[in-house]
Amino acid sequence: MDIAHPSVGWESVGDKWFRKTQLYTEVFDQDLDLDNHIVAGAPNGGALAIYRDDTKIQAYRAQKSAKPSIDIYSYAGKKLRSIAWDKGSIKGIGWSEDESLLIVTADGTVRVYDLQGEFTQFSLGNGADNYGVTSCRFYDHGMVALLTNNALISVTSYSEPRPKLLASPPEGEIHGWAIMTPAHTLSRSIEVLLSIGQTLYVADATECEDRFLDIGPFSHVSVSPDGGLIALYTESGIAHVISSDFQERLVEYSSHSKIPPKYVEWCGADALIAWEDEVHLIGPDNASATFFYDGRVHAISEHDGAILFTNDVCDFVERVPRSTEQVFGARTESSAASILLDAVGQLEIQSPKADDYIQLIRPNLTEAVDTCVNAAGREFSVHWQKQLLKAASFGKSVLDIYNSDDFVDMSDFPSLLSSISGSHRRVSSTDCSVVTSTFSP
Repeated sequence: MDIAHPSVGWESVGDKWFRKTQLYTEVFDQDLDLDNHIVAGAPNGGALAIYRDDTKIQAYRAQKSAKPSIDIYSYAGKKLRSIAWDKGSIKGIGWSEDESLLIVTADGTVRVYDLQGEFTQFSLGNGADNYGVTSCRFYDHGMVALLTNNALISVTSYSEPRPKLLASPPEGEIHGWAIMTPAHTLSRSIEVLLSIGQTLYVADATECEDRFLDIGPFSHVSVSPDGGLIALYTESGIAHVISSDFQERLVEYSSHSKIPPKYVEWCGADALIAWEDEVHLIGPDNASATFFYDGRVHAISEHDGAILFTNDVCDFVERVPRSTEQVFGARTESSAASILLDAVGQLEIQSPKADDYIQLIRPNLTEAVDTCVNAAGREFSVHWQKQLLKAASFGKSVLDIYNSDDFVDMSDFPSLLSSISGSHRRVSSTDCSVVTSTFSP
């Protein structure tokens, strides 16, 4: 069986390359119609919380339990547990950095569930029980709730919750909103971005400031994982990407769609727009890459990519890592790492060209070995991981001095992937530090 070259299927967006890796197929039972459910993903590819959307009409199934529950799944489609729910209308579901599940009801009650299903509970107060919660936004250790009277309530710690009102925004419909986490603000406190009228307001603990944009209103507002960019989607189908200090407008993209998207999220540092069955990755000068799906697609942002999944498939989309592009990219065929990989191929057929290739790149051999080790850590294919590590080993054997720590750590990685591939587990690695990412059942 021929092994596909790693660059097959790469998509370009401007001068950037992206790749989509299929993690699982036949993921969720077809009886679980994801189109009728609210989905929240834990950070770093963790568990999924799935809850039936009360606003949508459900098809009647005689055998199906009518009792509502919040079901916890892996991305492989395995149900991990269920939480029976009879505590009122849910207005927010999210996760903390330690994978505690947060559930917020319309009256401002917040439950925090741990991995064993035990929970603690607190109330948002501040009028939440009178006015009602409309929606919530979550981050690693806190959250913000929006009330029907446009009041904003912030919680900065789940372990010691002290809900506080933020500055009041002006009257008017809030078309879309997002939060800027304390780690990414100059004040080191939470800030809330609110689309009201044609502009965007920024609210914190003391004031709500108009940023004087004139391109709204925005049905979707989304902040990049590193806090440096803001994606804005207008009701006319135009997506804008601006800097979070509001000084630069970096991208203006016309989707040519009259249908509002389901998601405006992030694939690392690049904006992503998802409709019912279509996903656009967007860049400058109206550049984009498009992915199509057979069913309703859900999108979960990650710091280094995005998870896209339907009932049938789960994919991971990411910008092609620099080390991978240096080895396999068409523009870098003459790079030292690419030549080192070719050299080990010549070595396998006992060709004298192997030594010629090594001599050609000898001044950059250490860099080539490092690049191959890094690329092995970012490669999902066991075959190509092995080839990259063989190349690194060959290059390392020629060097007089080389720090082999990263190479040794990575050498067991292909066998680890092979041993777990049959159990539908996924292990990923970043910067040569092996991370057992929660792409696991």
